[in-house]
Amino acid sequence: MVNNEVNALFSDIFINSPWIKLQSHNWDCLKDAAKLKYYKKNTILYNSNQFSKHVYIVDSGRVELSIVSIDGCKKIIGICDKDSMFGELPIFDNKTNFCTARVCSNANIYEIEPGLFMEKLLSNKNLFLSILESLTSKIRILYTQVEFLAFHSAAERVALVLLSMCKDYGKKGAKGYRIDISFSHNDIANMTGLSRVSVTNTLLKFMDENILYRDSKNYIISDLEKLKSYLNNDLNMLL
Repeated sequence: MVNNEVNALFSDIFINSPWIKLQSHNWDCLKDAAKLKYYKKNTILYNSNQFSKHVYIVDSGRVELSIVSIDGCKKIIGICDKDSMFGELPIFDNKTNFCTARVCSNANIYEIEPGLFMEKLLSNKNLFLSILESLTSKIRILYTQVEFLAFHSAAERVALVLLSMCKDYGKKGAKGYRIDISFSHNDIANMTGLSRVSVTNTLLKFMDENILYRDSKNYIISDLEKLKSYLNNDLNMLL
């Protein structure tokens, strides 16, 4: 659930996080015809270069979409949480999936048969428009990733991830804004295309500047405005 008070703090900058959260929609007409299944953490729903057996909608938990290079380097494309749809692309172009879908926290996920999905899509104009909007948002996410990975520094990339998490999962406290979601340095590395060492050094830099600190469980942003200053003016022009 997005905290409206925290969300309002980002009205002066545009944050289209390519790594944290895919845009959610209301898929009730599909859920009514779907099966709800429980999946444990680290379950692979499909691999890259495979057809997905279903279209998936997250009810609870999270699913990571990622690509892996031949030498084992991993890049997270997106994290799907509640009401995010994935696995739909092969239905439209009859090609295999480009990424791997892995359950990254225990999840309940709706599964819709491809034929039933198309039947619902073709008979419901509002659903058709919602899926177009969902696909468009994913294209914009990819545009943002290309722009950010090509032209921005390690500090800017890590700052964007932290601010995006704060926007979506931040909770205001006495000492700052607690990011109420767990993640590792390696997770941020996979999100940003940086090495784990670069991520660690950047987080330590933010800590030295009293922008960020960590308690026993979570990171807390103690100086939100200073962290936002790392996002240069070009980020206001992101799609």
